[in-house]
Amino acid sequence: MAIRKRIAALAAASVPLLGLVVATPAHADGYTEIRFAGGLCLDAQGGNWDPGTIVQLWGCNGTMAQQWSIESVDSTHFQIVYTHFSPDRQALCVNNWEGGDTTGNHLKLYYCNSSNPGDVQWNKTYYGGHIQLQPKVASKNCLNGWGGLNQGAEARLFNCGDYANENVTSPSGAF
Repeated sequence: MAIRKRIAALAAASVPLLGLVVATPAHADGYTEIRFAGGLCLDAQGGNWDPGTIVQLWGCNGTMAQQWSIESVDSTHFQIVYTHFSPDRQALCVNNWEGGDTTGNHLKLYYCNSSNPGDVQWNKTYYGGHIQLQPKVASKNCLNGWGGLNQGAEARLFNCGDYANENVTSPSGAF
């Protein structure tokens, strides 16, 4: 864990110089919360860390279910890594579960080293001056709190736009 924290710290220190997306840890433990309006955060349902766990919006509470690391992949793409390993000790990322650019696709935890990196790699995009998160394989859909800014709203893909349930408001310049 200490090595992972050092690598994250080095990446955070060097990436802004390259103009890459990086999360500045909001907490001393090296993780950040991915925040939306209404006091909601990106959350692994039930605090689970099994592949296939649903990703949802939930009231920000600082629990491990809301601890993420944003790790740069290249000059424009990053992975949203769950800071807790799967039971088989592999890193899990927010994954575009069904793949592709289809409205309604579920977002769940899956292995970061999956055979389809475009489904676990993301970029940031802007609509109405707000930041949205879009899978690398998508051109029209972004991470969305399906059904609005509600506690328990599943994270799914929906047409990118200036919607409060897509607008990331993470603190500390995370995106």
